[in-house]
Amino acid sequence: MHNKVKITFLRRKEELTCYLTNGHLEKYGLNKKADTVILKFGCMQVCLKILVLNNGDIDINRFCVSGDLESYLYVEDGTLLQIKNNSDSELEIGPLIGVFINAEKMENLLNGKGVTAYTQFHNTCKRLNGLCCLFSIESIDWERKLIKGLIRKDSGWLEHTFPLPRVIYDRNVENNCRVESTELRVRLKDICKILNAMPKLAKLETIKALEKNAQLIPIIPKTIQYKNCKNLEDSLSVYSGVYLKPDALSKGKGIFRISRTEDSSYKVEYRTTEENHIGTLKNINDIEGLMEQHSAKGNGYIIQQEISKAIFRENPFDFRALFQKDFEGVWQLSGVAGRIAGTGSIITSPRSGGSVEDLEIILKEVFNEDFSTENGLYQNIIYFGREICLTLEKEFGVCAELGLDLAIDVNGNIWVIEVNGKPLKVSLKRLGNPEIVYRCNRRPIEYAVKLAGFLSRDTNG
Repeated sequence: MHNKVKITFLRRKEELTCYLTNGHLEKYGLNKKADTVILKFGCMQVCLKILVLNNGDIDINRFCVSGDLESYLYVEDGTLLQIKNNSDSELEIGPLIGVFINAEKMENLLNGKGVTAYTQFHNTCKRLNGLCCLFSIESIDWERKLIKGLIRKDSGWLEHTFPLPRVIYDRNVENNCRVESTELRVRLKDICKILNAMPKLAKLETIKALEKNAQLIPIIPKTIQYKNCKNLEDSLSVYSGVYLKPDALSKGKGIFRISRTEDSSYKVEYRTTEENHIGTLKNINDIEGLMEQHSAKGNGYIIQQEISKAIFRENPFDFRALFQKDFEGVWQLSGVAGRIAGTGSIITSPRSGGSVEDLEIILKEVFNEDFSTENGLYQNIIYFGREICLTLEKEFGVCAELGLDLAIDVNGNIWVIEVNGKPLKVSLKRLGNPEIVYRCNRRPIEYAVKLAGFLSRDTNG
């Protein structure tokens, strides 16, 4: 049973009271002989006395409670929410979905610096007759299980207190995000469901998890932990080039491409914020001096076999495929963007001098295929993408979205480079297609609503 109701506070003498008619009792499937009902909202739970009124005294589409309940529910009079019966003695209103961000983002929103994604989270939840609140680790009252979050009001964001949501979408992706996300999961592990289950995926643990699926072995480049220069040298005796990557950093930080030269030296390529760098090392041990500034923060380095990426308009490319669960909890490809490396760059990310293009255009020019080609590259991307998502979910727990960095080599083979547990949508945004951006922001909220146990129809029709 799911119904839309308008929350109404009646200013009467009763306290902790729910006002129902026989029509309400029947509609909600409640025990007509019961004197009390349990009401839930987020992590809040309160036992209410039932006061039965005559049919017609209150509208069947209103859910009426005593005025003192405002200090329990923390919702405004007239708020539209869904209502469902968990049993014949328990009702729940919602959905109340929390979006976890950092304190700096909270401050920016209060100062009028809006983020389109947050507004779309709000709009999706509102269309599903629910509430979406943004909060940070600092805004949680752990003892009372309350948050002082932000809600969208008119054209801005306002602070408002809510019960702790039972389902939380973790979008804390910057600064101290790993520590804060870990704390959130540890302290709320028996109370809330958090999307995704892991605070952040490291590269090597991702590869090791994927290797447990025999179907994925052919698309995984050889990846090992960097221990010393000896195992780096051993890798270069097998492959013409390898990538050194910080295990736990993102956005292309601290990545080096290493290859041998004809005179037995080592060519080192990397990119800083604004430019590409190429150097030569006579001694492979000297690479550790370059790695040092990223090694500790990046939880050490990994060595990964270089993939001979296919070329699009004179530069190598790979692509970001964003897989998300839809409103029914089924993995879908929400968007995919080709990422073309800048001239001379070892990194394809648009944040590091790369550019983006519609993958269908790339497939047509490079492989004479499109998305409808039977048993073609795009269909294989869908197949392998879902296998990757299902494998990682089996290993790490429930997920809502994963960003897959995939490549196609010069022979037309697909490879998985790495997977992001909190994917940014930068490449997809730069495609300039608002429908893709809207879908990417809509689906996690719809899935969160489903996990909360409320109706989560496809708001895109």
